[in-house]
Parts: sequence; structure tokens; C-alpha cells
Amino acid sequence: EERARRPISVNPGRTRGKIIQLGTLVALFLMVACWADGGRATSILKAVTVVGFLVAVFGLVQLLTWNGKIYWVRNVPSGSGTMPRAFGPFVNHNHFAGYVEMIIPVALSLAFWLVDYRRTPSFKAASTALGDGWSDALRAGSNEEWGRLSQGTLATFAAVILIVSLLISLSRGGVLSAFISGAVLLILLCRRIASRLVRVSIVLALPAVVIAMIALIGAEAVKKQLGTSANL
Repeated sequence: EERARRPISVNPGRTRGKIIQLGTLVALFLMVACWADGGRATSILKAVTVVGFLVAVFGLVQLLTWNGKIYWVRNVPSGSGTMPRAFGPFVNHNHFAGYVEMIIPVALSLAFWLVDYRRTPSFKAASTALGDGWSDALRAGSNEEWGRLSQGTLATFAAVILIVSLLISLSRGGVLSAFISGAVLLILLCRRIASRLVRVSIVLALPAVVIAMIALIGAEAVKKQLGTSANL
């Protein structure tokens, strides 16, 4: 007697759909990787960081002015509990955390890449041109340096807001994922940054700024969420 064939998946149709979705995302990633050169890749990273920053700001504003309704108009679906779950355009704050924790390494990487201007081809080209037209080359290098430093500062500020919004969302899974990805990113960055002072400043300054921001704009909101979550 032949044994009945049993599928590996409990839900073959849904598994098939997820596999197709994964294959589509991998194909899209490969297409973007082949299409994007240095300038295009930087533009993509900047766009991702800006959009993530705007979503995080909207989520913080919604939380700090929370009236129990999504977008201040629509009631929260039943089963969400008494704790405010909507965060920005996400009805579930865990989904918001999952989105933000993927943007944080992008913003931090962009910030360090912009600040690390001495490794870029434009700075090297300006440096090698000092023998002929040293004044023009020096001026061009200086303008490039200040432009990248200002953009790097903005990217760092965006990363701080993203981290603050993630912590205030109180999503344990999102915080854990962000901590793991941040640790991996820090290890990679420490291999590139030669100065020990810069490495120590990164490790100490970034958490200090994040804690200060939470204490400044979201301490009461965090206490309220912790209190309501403890009662659930």
C-alpha cells in the first residue's frame, strides 16, 4: 500500500506565494545592484534615509498627540488593547519597529561614508592636483569636505531620530534586531576607522544623544506606555 504524499508545508499555497515574493525581491535587488553606480547608490541611500526619517517623525508626533485614533480620526481596531499600538502609518507598532530597524543601519552607514571624505575619489583627485593648481584644488577639496560633513551631520541626526522612535515604540523584537545589526555595523566600522578616539566617541556619544532625546521629548510617553503595558 502506497503512503499518502504529504506536503512539507502546512499551507502549500501560502508557502508558494512567499517563495515567489522572495524570488521577486531578490531579483529586484540584483537589478538595482547592477543598475546603481556610486552616485545612484548614494541617491538611493539618501532617499531611504529621508523617507525613514519622515516616517519616524510622523510616528513620534502621532504618539505624543495620541487621542486613541489612527491619524487622529479612525478608531483603533478591536483587540489592540488599551496601549496605543498605532505608530505612524503602521497600525501595529511592531511593524513600525521592523521597518525602522532596517533603516537605522542605512542612515548610520550613509553618515559615516559622507564624513569619511578622505577616502572618496573626488578628495583624492583634488589632493593630487595640488602640484599644478594648488589654490583651485584646495578650494574644491574644502567645498567638498564641508558639503559632505553637513550631509553627514544631517544623516546622523536622522539616525538619532530613527533610534529614538524605535525605542519609544517599545517593540522588544525591533529593539533586539536593531541592537544586533548595530553591533555588526559597529564591528565593520571599527575596522575602517583608524582613530581610537573617533571609535570611542561613536560608542559613547550616540547612545548619550539618544537618551537625551528620549528624556527631552518622550519620557512621559514612555512611562505611560510602560504603565499601560504592565496592566495588560
